[in-house]
Amino acid sequence: MASTHTDSKDPHSLDNQTSNANPTTDEYFVAPDQRENDYDRLNLQHEIWKMIMRGVTPIPEGVLDTVLGPEAVILDVGCGSGIWCSEIGQKYPLAKVIGFDVAKCDPKDPPNNCSFIQGNLLDGLEEFYGQFDLVHCRAVIIHVEPAKQNWAVRELVKCLRPGGLVVLSDFDELFLNEHRTRLPAAQDNDDSGKRVSWMARLRCELFRQEDPVDSILRFKIRDALQDNPEIDQTTLDTALYEVPVGWEGYNGEDGLLLGKMASLDFMDGLERISEDVIEVWARNVTPELTGTGTRFIHRWHSTWARKTGST
Repeated sequence: MASTHTDSKDPHSLDNQTSNANPTTDEYFVAPDQRENDYDRLNLQHEIWKMIMRGVTPIPEGVLDTVLGPEAVILDVGCGSGIWCSEIGQKYPLAKVIGFDVAKCDPKDPPNNCSFIQGNLLDGLEEFYGQFDLVHCRAVIIHVEPAKQNWAVRELVKCLRPGGLVVLSDFDELFLNEHRTRLPAAQDNDDSGKRVSWMARLRCELFRQEDPVDSILRFKIRDALQDNPEIDQTTLDTALYEVPVGWEGYNGEDGLLLGKMASLDFMDGLERISEDVIEVWARNVTPELTGTGTRFIHRWHSTWARKTGST
């Protein structure tokens, strides 16, 4: 059942607007004016998420149904191509779905209950505070600089109505080999013979970060929710998914398809990177992505919880 909490701001009046804030620069590796050309990759990525989560969210349908009643309002922060908004809108036709992204989102034939607003999470979400039964944010926090990630999670929680649900899904920092052992980032002119990952190296370069020795983001998201007094701690949960890239992995009958889809996703992502960045490493990255070299696993994760209060 949807929350009965009311607010002076009506989210139904925010259709297809641009946020009043002046967007600050984000850390996404595809420039805002080129992101419409990135839609095919984002849509493929969406299918991978659905496959590993067995649905559009990691939440069991019965639980989600209790959150999203006939007058539910849903916010997707970093909506990309708008495909998640469209699918959740079709699944819950009586709900109101708002997609929010730094780049203009104008998908073809979205459901009538979907609308889109251009704006930037990094400018804050005050205009949305207290208005939503579900706040969904996928593959966004990893693009926020580490010093602002806790703040970003708090902003998302502030958008919830009492009893509302926040779902944060993202990518792990580590690349693992087929034995689930961390693969360190490759270095130039490294002749040590150690098994390394050029994809891990590429990630470090793209995010301008040192090679991590452990997962950081998924624990940081969890801790940010644990430390938030507005979160009902009994509802906090996480899931970790293994995504093989270019091989079948250990995912049963879906493994081979998942591996092929993940390979296409990564390879398509490489095409969005400038030639001067990728040229030196392309010959080393490709064998990893096709499973003909070091076979690797990339982990994706979801964390979710509900805000305190009644629905």
